[in-house]
Amino acid sequence: MKNKREVSTADIEALQPNLIVGIGGSAGALNAYKALLDALPSNTGMAFVIISHMNPTAISQLTKILSRHTKMTVMVAYTAMPVLANHVYVIPPDSDLLIQNYSFKVISPRSGRNKQVDVFFISLAKAMGVRAIAIILSGYDGDGTEGCKHIKAN
Repeated sequence: MKNKREVSTADIEALQPNLIVGIGGSAGALNAYKALLDALPSNTGMAFVIISHMNPTAISQLTKILSRHTKMTVMVAYTAMPVLANHVYVIPPDSDLLIQNYSFKVISPRSGRNKQVDVFFISLAKAMGVRAIAIILSGYDGDGTEGCKHIKAN
């Protein structure tokens, strides 16, 4: 009999998303994020990662706001957090977010202004290959363009 606390590799793989969707947007994308989540079923088997341009010193209410628009769990990403299917993750303020082996890596402070979407999408393309999806809802200063090229190349 298996101990209740033991988790097998098969259990972990069953929780992993079949696709990871990176969603980039500038500060004006809030209504688009809400509309997208309103339209999505909560059992897609995908994970959604929202990379939003935020003021580095702001206290973000984005997770709280977005959780009102989906039955999926919405949370701020942190280093070593596993990426799970049917979850929505939000980049922390003043950070770059990377993905490696179905978990996040947060680098703070961010490497540059309005480059967070590209940084995440490039990481996503490398980590997930053909199982990466990029969505740009609004942009600023071309952020997301280079990352989309990496995802398209895969």
